[in-house]
Amino acid sequence: MRVRKRSRISSVLDIAPLIDCVFLLLIFFLLTSSFVEQEVDQQTGFNVNLPGSSFAEALEKEKSLTLLVTAKQEMFISGQKLSFGELEKLLVSKPESLIIKADKNVRLEVITKLMDLAKAHQIANVSIATLIEKTP
Repeated sequence: MRVRKRSRISSVLDIAPLIDCVFLLLIFFLLTSSFVEQEVDQQTGFNVNLPGSSFAEALEKEKSLTLLVTAKQEMFISGQKLSFGELEKLLVSKPESLIIKADKNVRLEVITKLMDLAKAHQIANVSIATLIEKTP
């Protein structure tokens, strides 16, 4: 009786074409994608469109309290959402200065309430953060 040898079928998968396709797709998506740069507050990560000013000055932030006000009239300090009552309790500690980073779409009434609240707690330096605009 004659014994037949079984021929083995090679099951090796060549991944080189697969890698080529993945790199081509990666290059395609990198070339066709567009990135939009928005002004985002570094502390909280919220998008805030600050108003512009031609006469803006840099301030020292060492002993100041920075208050962020979004377009939806929400207030944040160090990433934590606050109400007016909670802000008033926080201002009892009397920081040296208060920097208000308000979106340009925030109503003036909200900003004046914040400034009045700071004045009531005898905070001498109240500043409103703006972007520096180039003068022609």
